[in-house]
Amino acid sequence: MVIGIIVGILMGVSRTLETWLDMWVMIVLSTPGLVFCHPQLYLVGMNELATIVAISVASFPSIAINVWQGVKGVDGKLVDMARVLAPRPRSVEKVILPQIYPYFIASARICLGITWKLTALVELLGRSNGVGYQLNYWFQLYEMDQVIAWTGLLL
Repeated sequence: MVIGIIVGILMGVSRTLETWLDMWVMIVLSTPGLVFCHPQLYLVGMNELATIVAISVASFPSIAINVWQGVKGVDGKLVDMARVLAPRPRSVEKVILPQIYPYFIASARICLGITWKLTALVELLGRSNGVGYQLNYWFQLYEMDQVIAWTGLLL
């Protein structure tokens, strides 16, 4: 989430970075989460780090776009006034960040949904424990009551 927030703020503040990063953020955003899971399982191994990296890569563009739109919606008059009255780092801290706080919260909600989905998917594909593993295990034994019970944990 931190990477997405930083990229979103940079895209909102700098036109050059916005032009350059917009395409890459949209490419990653339009890529299904499954595409990020398999390479991580092969490159990093079937461990917690693979899950964390896959979730981070898949969720960062949603966060970046949300924060980027928040920064673009900041009241320009307040930013101009802060430029005159305060040094630049203080203007970001005191003017921009409080105005985009609701976008941080919305990003956290989006990130939580993506996290649950990809965690279950990575566990299903390559882990030996977790909800995804249990779903796959009971599905292979045709125990649908167990599958439904484990699915309930994801709701």
